[in-house]
Amino acid sequence: MVTQQLSVAFFWLAMASYISSFIFYVAKLKSPNRSYLKAAQSFMVTGLVLATLTIVLRVMAVGSIGNIDLFELFLIASWVVVLQALIVEKWSNVKILGLYASVLAVFLMLVGWSRYNVPQALFENLKSTSVLIHVALIVIAYASFFIAAGAAVFFLLQEKSLKEKKQGVLQKFLPSLQVLDEAAFRSIAGGFVLFTIALVLGFGSAIKLWENSWDVTIIISSLITWGLYLFYLFSRIGIGWVGRNSSYLAIAGLVPVAITSIVTYLSSL
Repeated sequence: MVTQQLSVAFFWLAMASYISSFIFYVAKLKSPNRSYLKAAQSFMVTGLVLATLTIVLRVMAVGSIGNIDLFELFLIASWVVVLQALIVEKWSNVKILGLYASVLAVFLMLVGWSRYNVPQALFENLKSTSVLIHVALIVIAYASFFIAAGAAVFFLLQEKSLKEKKQGVLQKFLPSLQVLDEAAFRSIAGGFVLFTIALVLGFGSAIKLWENSWDVTIIISSLITWGLYLFYLFSRIGIGWVGRNSSYLAIAGLVPVAITSIVTYLSSL
């Protein structure tokens, strides 16, 4: 009981940290003061630590990682999004990516909280190692795709600003178009590899677990997701599409990702 109460407390503290991070990111857009950016990143790291404690305590409360439900799943997804955003910010010069990641993390946490009172585990078959790895890889891959879409959106905003020769509040803090484009590409490339492995493991496990009750919507949307990102990589590496065209594809890839997530959420109601 105490463990559950602590996990809930850390959950809301983590969300408060992400909201605080967002506020300081916005403040950074309106002021050249570098301390705002440091504060935003500090709150983001604090939220990540608190979310980590929440996940650990929640897993302890349910007894096993194999007993997690949608609350934990969306919480872990938000955790991965924030972690990847911090890594990309450190690796590249996209210091404003946390603005997008903080909003996305809060949204995912709120969606997870809406399923907090579900008494039964959603993924009872997570006790299977292959299914557990499948779910983990899917979450990481989806987070990579969301981060890539954020970089793609920033690319389009920056490109529009440069063409119109206008420097808005957001654009003056964005790096070059090449850096944004490369950040989106690397995120998708890494996510695609993980997503491909997850699909192979998922289909192999589904044959044993689902038998004749296959969820056609999830299968089709997953294959469309894989096909879109495969085309993204082919068009970029093979055809030479970079910049605007690849940014549109990076954003379009989120449509089947969103459909799969929504179907998974609704199936638990």
